[in-house]
Amino acid sequence: MRLRRRAAGLVVGAILLFLVGTNVQSGWLLVLSALVLGAALSGLVLPWFVVRGITAHRRAPAEAFVGDEVRVDLVVTNTTRRSKLWVLVRDSHIAPASAFVPGLGSRASVASTTVRRASRRGVVDGGALQVVSSAPFGVAEARRSVAAGGRTVVYPRVVPVTSFSLLDAGWKSGEEAPRVAGRGLGQEFLGVREDQRGDSLRHVHWPSTARHGSLIVREFEQERRGWLVVIVDSWADAGEAETALDLCCSVAGSVALAALASGRSVSFAAARDGELLPPLELGRTEALTWLAELRAPGGLSFPAAVEAAAPMLRPPATCLLVFPTWRPNTGRSMARAVAALGAAGVPVAAVVVDASGLRSRVPVLTPAEAEELRAGLVRAGADAYPVHPEEDLAACLARSPSAAG
Repeated sequence: MRLRRRAAGLVVGAILLFLVGTNVQSGWLLVLSALVLGAALSGLVLPWFVVRGITAHRRAPAEAFVGDEVRVDLVVTNTTRRSKLWVLVRDSHIAPASAFVPGLGSRASVASTTVRRASRRGVVDGGALQVVSSAPFGVAEARRSVAAGGRTVVYPRVVPVTSFSLLDAGWKSGEEAPRVAGRGLGQEFLGVREDQRGDSLRHVHWPSTARHGSLIVREFEQERRGWLVVIVDSWADAGEAETALDLCCSVAGSVALAALASGRSVSFAAARDGELLPPLELGRTEALTWLAELRAPGGLSFPAAVEAAAPMLRPPATCLLVFPTWRPNTGRSMARAVAALGAAGVPVAAVVVDASGLRSRVPVLTPAEAEELRAGLVRAGADAYPVHPEEDLAACLARSPSAAG
């Protein structure tokens, strides 16, 4: 129960009327004083009867993207035989919103639609709704929490990627997949060998079989799709509207979706609980969910995480590094990490998010150190893409990177 200023005004007014009525011996002032005091007292009690017997549930979409206008329905039901007046339902799912129901009849339900803007990525589990009423006099406000379901995964903001070094180099959508020498089930003929258990009769090489007197089958070159590995820095986070990690996830999601659309397989990795788990290959929905759920701190600096990933990667993999200008990400440490990937024959692109303007308590590189970081990445053989939070993300990814040579 929360008292309003009106309650104090009514009580004070009732006391003043009583005093004046007593002094002038006016009966009608005493009656009016009693009425005002009765309104104050009833206003304290009646709101509790309004919110009792009210249930509510939420109808929310299962997924949304940052920046979307999300429609959420609030269904309010009166489970009692008495009508209810002036019911307000407050909800903080995705973004704060409220629905006002002026009247609700016996056993009646009313659905109210609210539109909210998804401003932050993440998994929003349905919390409780708050049923509020101050009927009938606005003297006090009664509040009651009502459990409600509804789970919405808010994916990071995704922008179109029209040009990117790791996607432009090599094969594109509609081209043949790159092939790696080795035994497999591709289309290019590699040689012949003796039949083994499990070989298909469709692959029997009959002329060789006739010469050797035993089944000889054809071998084919192994066909392997392009493989993009995305490593995101989860060492720390900072910011308000769109944090550094949110922006990193937007970059990772945008490039990953473009890679998936071109036929590549995409894997994701980030530090969690002080270690880097092996890259996990994901499809479109799983990738976006993985990015929505990513949280800091991961407990491992990004250079250490990249060096831990290097032994896990091999051609034809390409690697995208996405990280802010946190203090551990110095030019020297990141150059060493990129060199470890280069030694494994893995091409690297690095997207560096400028965190200097986020008013963060997390230590960041100075402008001179950030420039040294960019130069170190280039010397180590990586394509470097600087990203500033205030700039258009699609334009940042579309510009020509700083490249070695």
